Amino acid sequence: HSRSWTMVAMPPLCTNDHHVNYNCNLRSTRLLSCESKIFMVGGLEKHSQGTVIAIIIWQFEIMDSVRSEWKWKEIGRMPHAVFEDFVRTSCSNWFECVAVGKYMCFRTHGSLKVVVYNIRDCTWNWLPKYDDQHDPDHKHMLLRSMAYHPWNYQ
Repeated sequence: HSRSWTMVAMPPLCTNDHHVNYNCNLRSTRLLSCESKIFMVGGLEKHSQGTVIAIIIWQFEIMDSVRSEWKWKEIGRMPHAVFEDFVRTSCSNWFECVAVGKYMCFRTHGSLKVVVYNIRDCTWNWLPKYDDQHDPDHKHMLLRSMAYHPWNYQ
C-alpha cells in the first residue's frame, strides 16, 4: 500500500471584508492539532507597516477525498478588542500559540497574559492573571509553552 504526498496551497490572506489582500503576509505561523483536526494560526502583517493587524485561525478541510483535494477554511479571528489588549502587552510582533484539547492558547513575547480560543464554542477568554507575592515584578518568570499528550496505556 503506497502513500503519496499532496501539496496544499496556503490560505488566501483576506482583509476584514474578506477580499484577498496581496499587500499582507503571515507572521508567527503555527500548525496545530485540536481534537484530531489540523489548524493553522497566523498573524496578518501589512508589508508597509511591518505590524500584525489581525490573528486568524484556519482549519484544514477535505474538499474531495477521492481526488485528494484539500483546502484551508478560515474559522475565526481574534476579536478586535481582544487583539488590541493582546498586542498592547507585547514587546515585539511575535506571538506563540499551542493547542491542548479544544483550546488554543496565545501569548505574546514578553508577556505573561494568555488568551484562549475554544474551538467548540468559538469563544475568546483571558486566563487569570499570574500573581506571585515573591516576584511582584515577574523578574524571575520565564513562560514557555508546549502541548503534551501522554499516551493512554490501559
